[in-house]
Amino acid sequence: MKCLCLQAMTIVYGRYYEDIGPFSDTKYILGMLERCADRTERDRLVMFINKLILHRRNVKDIMDQNGVRTLVDLLTLAHLHTSRAVVPTQTNVIEAGPQQERMEKEWYYNNGDQREGPMSLRDLKELYASNHLTHKTKVWAQGLDGWKTISQVPQLKWSLVAKGTPVINESELANLILNILIKMCEYFPSRDADDAVIRPLPRVKRLLSDLQYLPHIVQLLLTFDPILVERVATLLCEVMRDNADVSKIYLTGVFYFILMYTGSNVLPIARFLQLTHIKQAFRNDDVSLYVYICFYNKKMSYD
Repeated sequence: MKCLCLQAMTIVYGRYYEDIGPFSDTKYILGMLERCADRTERDRLVMFINKLILHRRNVKDIMDQNGVRTLVDLLTLAHLHTSRAVVPTQTNVIEAGPQQERMEKEWYYNNGDQREGPMSLRDLKELYASNHLTHKTKVWAQGLDGWKTISQVPQLKWSLVAKGTPVINESELANLILNILIKMCEYFPSRDADDAVIRPLPRVKRLLSDLQYLPHIVQLLLTFDPILVERVATLLCEVMRDNADVSKIYLTGVFYFILMYTGSNVLPIARFLQLTHIKQAFRNDDVSLYVYICFYNKKMSYD
């Protein structure tokens, strides 16, 4: 019933958001998304948020309630989509899947007073299925800022704990969230009507350029999904335009990931490289030239 109500609200607000005006319960909707462990409810909530941002006033409420963090956390689920179509020329795809025999053992968990591990995600799934672990078990892996319960780690929460049938797959969910973030950035341009740079940088772009969020967005390039790669490049252009942090974006590995992509939809990638590649604070001046040469050779191969 909850999901049916969300679906109805999504349709109505999408058509009549101008008449309805700002949505007063955005905080409650984001709280539901943070707490839910049902895939159907998760997808319906994100679809509703996608309609909420049609009204500019709701965007501020989303930022005030840490909605950007919640949405970026869900972006990482795109790496769990294992039934994605693969381009035949892809020989260097870094992606989790059933065909991947070697599982990375990176997880530790608390067993009373002892730390157990390292373990793979598959091992954790088996332990959770046998009730050896619960959603309150604390786990840790490199990159986490401390020990967290399984239900606090998005990858584990939606792999182990979550129930229900998703409305859309993980790649479609990531694409929907990327569209939400792009729309939020478009509401707050970095230049005014006279083409003067606005300072301070709009809040949503400051949030997305934070090192807590930016690497998660950049690593979506490793899915090699043409739609996701295109939307990531578009979002990065929006975030990095007139951004003082543009000189450090190379630290996320974005240039290496982009040059590994073998798709033909390179126009958004070209715009991103044009915007950023000569503004990097490299110590070696030859590196930016190398990036340019690699991309130029890539383009010539398509021509």
